[in-house]
Amino acid sequence: MSPLSAAGELVITRLFGAPREKVFEAWIQPEHFRNWFGPRDATMPTCRLEARPGGTIFFCHHFEAGNVVFKGEKDIWIQGRYLEVVRPERLVFTLHFADKDGQVVERPGFSRGESRIEVTFQEKGNQTEVVIRQMGLKADQGESEGWRQGLDRLEEWLKA
Repeated sequence: MSPLSAAGELVITRLFGAPREKVFEAWIQPEHFRNWFGPRDATMPTCRLEARPGGTIFFCHHFEAGNVVFKGEKDIWIQGRYLEVVRPERLVFTLHFADKDGQVVERPGFSRGESRIEVTFQEKGNQTEVVIRQMGLKADQGESEGWRQGLDRLEEWLKA
């Protein structure tokens, strides 16, 4: 059963054994973000993050063997914009599919337009609870699994 609500919202909560500031920085610093954000079989050769309201998010998930979901494509470009950056408590940003030049592209079978993503970071003793809300989805087209894999990678990166 998909965790996607009838309103098209995906909510994921994860607890990390690291200070809130460190977890927050992993989301806004390209040198950290590129090490964990995305599926296990993806690398991120391009990553530009301007973590300020109005700043751009632009990255490429590279799949050496080609991505099954995207019919063997090796490079999946994604772009968005930061709407809110409240250090170290909250991030709000949009994401959409793009090409290598940052132009919007449509992906047949996927939700059209942008997804809005809200991430909150709350201290829980010596741990940090992260709650992700992704809105604007018509169906769960691998997003919940992508988040799970990415957050598993974040947990591993935080421990290293």
